[in-house]
Amino acid sequence: DGNDSTKFAVLDADGNMQVNGNLNVNGTGNNYFAGNVGVGTDTPTAELEVFAAGQESAVHIDADSNQQSALYFDKGGEYKTALYRPADSDDLRIWGASNQSDIITFKNDGSGNVGIGTTNPQNLLDLGSSLGKKIAVYQNTDGTDFYGFGIDHDTLEFYAAVDPNGSPAMVLKKGGKVGIGTNNLSFPLTVVGAGSDTVWLGTSNTIGPGIVLGGGTAFKLRATSEGDGEGSNKFVISNVGSGANLFSLKYNGNIGIG
Repeated sequence: DGNDSTKFAVLDADGNMQVNGNLNVNGTGNNYFAGNVGVGTDTPTAELEVFAAGQESAVHIDADSNQQSALYFDKGGEYKTALYRPADSDDLRIWGASNQSDIITFKNDGSGNVGIGTTNPQNLLDLGSSLGKKIAVYQNTDGTDFYGFGIDHDTLEFYAAVDPNGSPAMVLKKGGKVGIGTNNLSFPLTVVGAGSDTVWLGTSNTIGPGIVLGGGTAFKLRATSEGDGEGSNKFVISNVGSGANLFSLKYNGNIGIG
């Protein structure tokens, strides 16, 4: 430009080009750089490095309103993972090639909801509608010692120390029924033990807190040694209101009524 001597382009003997001004590449074919490219830096240490001294450093990926914007991560020339904005929403999603579907969705509707396995999360963290184990609190490297939570039809499952095919230790059914050691529930609480003892209520000296049955006139079932000294344990049914013992079965087989 003869009117502005401060703008120039220099190509030296080594093939290096220096442009003092704007550089526009208008070719319609494929354009490439064999080495690292620096934006805001002349010493890039990666294929693309962006630096903005004293201000925000950002990369903008834009597209027409009816097109998606995406950043693809390839391996051997094949798509493996993508971070993208769909054409039909403002959400941010992570896509995976292994199942050809979205893995994680970050909603951009003001809710802040995140979906794993669903593109329409209804909660802050939504794990979708798939059944099976959902959250691992702990799991060893080969997956044979799983502690966590799962979901089945109308059932919340609690797992402890199970392998991939293990059954839950406890379940909570829709409607409030609870099962320990079983998923076959006919009562509000069903306990099935693997050993000789199914339920244990007690402290170190076998004086148990008991089980309360009934409503207004409730009964309490408990194990105690009160009145007979240590080592003379008995099973007692008492009136919760009055505290009076109605029935007792001593360790030696003696029965007391009233």
